[in-house]
Amino acid sequence: MGENIKSKTVRGVSWRMMERILAQGVTFIVSLVLARKLEPAAYGAIAIITVFITIANVFITDGFSAALIQKKNSDSLDYTTVLIGGFTLSLVLYSICFFVAPIVADIYDMPILSPTLRVLALRLPIASINSVQIAYVSKKMQFKKFFFATLGGTLISAVVGIAMAYGDFGVWALVGQNLTNYTIDTIVLFFAIRRIPRLRFSFDRMKVLFSFGYKILLTNLLFTLVDQLRTLIIGGVYSEEDLAYYSKGKNFPHLISNNISSPISTVLFPAMSKLQTSVENVKSFMRTSVQTISYLVTPLLMGLAAVSTSFVTLVLTEKWLPCVPFIVLGAIYYILPPIHSTNLEAVKAIGRGDQVLKYGFIKRGVSVLTLIVSVWFGPIGIMCGLIASAIIATLINAYQNKRLFEYTYKEQFVDMVPNISLSFIMYACLMGIERLCLALHPMATISIQFVSGVAIYVLISLITRNKVFFRIIFVVKQKIKKNKI
Repeated sequence: MGENIKSKTVRGVSWRMMERILAQGVTFIVSLVLARKLEPAAYGAIAIITVFITIANVFITDGFSAALIQKKNSDSLDYTTVLIGGFTLSLVLYSICFFVAPIVADIYDMPILSPTLRVLALRLPIASINSVQIAYVSKKMQFKKFFFATLGGTLISAVVGIAMAYGDFGVWALVGQNLTNYTIDTIVLFFAIRRIPRLRFSFDRMKVLFSFGYKILLTNLLFTLVDQLRTLIIGGVYSEEDLAYYSKGKNFPHLISNNISSPISTVLFPAMSKLQTSVENVKSFMRTSVQTISYLVTPLLMGLAAVSTSFVTLVLTEKWLPCVPFIVLGAIYYILPPIHSTNLEAVKAIGRGDQVLKYGFIKRGVSVLTLIVSVWFGPIGIMCGLIASAIIATLINAYQNKRLFEYTYKEQFVDMVPNISLSFIMYACLMGIERLCLALHPMATISIQFVSGVAIYVLISLITRNKVFFRIIFVVKQKIKKNKI
């Protein structure tokens, strides 16, 4: 069974990785086109309304979806129960968004927020259906279906967003792109799954799923509330332009972090759930994930930080240069959340939702405290506070891992710190190279830094005999050898 799950995990990660690269690659290009066409204020407006949609979305997509995956023998009654319950809840939440929209517009003195919030909130009923589809595909580990659903949604929404931007629809271009993506994704998955179960609802099944799901839901809700509170404060206390620079600056490193870690974490949860009776196997899966993520994500993030000034000047134009400090700080921050999510998937997989909730409260409390302190130092201070809370959360996770998995502090240190250190050495070298290239065109500077960064990282990996590097080389050689046979 273990080898079968390992094989499915490798295939699943491959499909999810291709899906994420495709989706975010297209999304990244579209975002560059839209950023050049639209003013920062439009991004500030969309960031504010996204806060309310994101918080409402937690109630629909989190918790019960995880419960369906974690439950050993989920059947059609479980899925339809969550589908009916989630869709009903989504209609209630949409009604709330609809009626509070004018109030939000008045608070921020931005009339455009009212109609855009009402329209974008239509995402909620769609998300309630999509979350059950995702749970089903994840449970069956049929990740190939995600690829085609994402392909359709991403490409069509890209066309819609760009067409609306060049049609001078302003912020509505961002709304149209977002809503189209969710809609097409859900439609394609519907035909890919090709199952139309009888719509039945069971209060007994809902109680069973709720006993696990509510803990995950509350944990994610706490995280989302605190994270989105930063956005609301920057938009309310400072300006929508400050919020745009903060959001755009955070978004670039988030794309890198999420595209590497999300496929791994998404596949690991159902895989570890199948091995939930063996804590040692779950620990092994988790260690491999932590090592791989820290080795792959960190150099990409620190490489982005090193080229951020040239990158923004080249692709976004100089009007977006104030977002450069947020890119650099965001790159440092996003080193740790992927590792946190891997820890979270492992704890969820063994059914310890109580521990997820308990430590989630502690970590969110830390986030609130750092926010209270950092808000007095402006948007940059808020970003620094975010980094501080991530570091403290890592220490809290280390204690939790030692208790639940006997994952010692020494093991955790060895799995993370050496890989992260390599990237900071590379970053220092690239910053020195940037100073030597000040007179060059931004494209030339980025090209030189990119080639140098790859060479430096590989060289350091060879010198330090990094085991993840050699594991990747071994896998690649095995694949090549297999294809030749």
